[in-house]
Amino acid sequence: MIALSDSCAYLLILLASCQPPSDTPRIQLEALPSDYPVVILGLRPYQTHLKLSDEQRLRIEKLVKQLQDDATARAGDVTLQDLVDKYAEQLRETLTEPQRADLTKLQRFIKFYSPFVSLLHAPWLREELKLSEKQRTDRARRKAESLLRMLRHAEQGEAGKSDAEVKQFQARERELLSNQQRERFDQIYLQQQTWLHGPGALLSDAPQLAPLKLTDDQRNRIRAFRDDWRAAQGKPTSLADLIANRHAGLQRALALLDEDQQTRWLAMVGRTLDWKLHFGLTVSADKVPHEN
Repeated sequence: MIALSDSCAYLLILLASCQPPSDTPRIQLEALPSDYPVVILGLRPYQTHLKLSDEQRLRIEKLVKQLQDDATARAGDVTLQDLVDKYAEQLRETLTEPQRADLTKLQRFIKFYSPFVSLLHAPWLREELKLSEKQRTDRARRKAESLLRMLRHAEQGEAGKSDAEVKQFQARERELLSNQQRERFDQIYLQQQTWLHGPGALLSDAPQLAPLKLTDDQRNRIRAFRDDWRAAQGKPTSLADLIANRHAGLQRALALLDEDQQTRWLAMVGRTLDWKLHFGLTVSADKVPHEN
């Protein structure tokens, strides 16, 4: 995992999202782990589950708006983590003891699935795909429903069902996309796999790679190249260096494909993104993602 200078350990790749209460300006709740109270308590179905009073709902909406305003106007020495921790405690104080116990149980249970795995996790990706307001609303509703199902798993001691719930949510999320949006998402997914895994991206069993139709011999040669390439890698000095090295490794692995497959690959990844532009936080160079 990448270490962030802003001390927000989960704020880089897998980002949770939720729909704030109506009439409340949108904060970048997408940039907060899903086990934060400010995210969980912003979900209307969970508010209903807790049987919040009108007074409690209004208090929560007011606190979320204050957090939005403070996050926008914060000074350079105030981290997002500081603000979230501050308001998380105030949000807990709005709850009764039984409600706080329920919230703690849910937080503890989803901690290892946090941020809640989502195909459309990042705000910029939803903008790139041009999601409609209805798609965004439906996605938020399905996200809330999945979180509540996870809560029921926690109450029933069925932690093993959470893996299946995550996969089912991903499938339900993908159903929201049009054919054109799915095609673009798949292109971006493959680009992301490139900088995450370098040449190892070609060895994934992801359905997005199926059009390449790699032979067993090609897989073996790519695997051998990947192992040699990995052994020769030094320690990256920056995220930009990491992305450049892994992209270069992939390009060399693509030379092991035939001409038709190489042409197909270009169509599969589509218009490429500059991934360095999609990370608004400073990345520490001492720790970077490990390729598969």
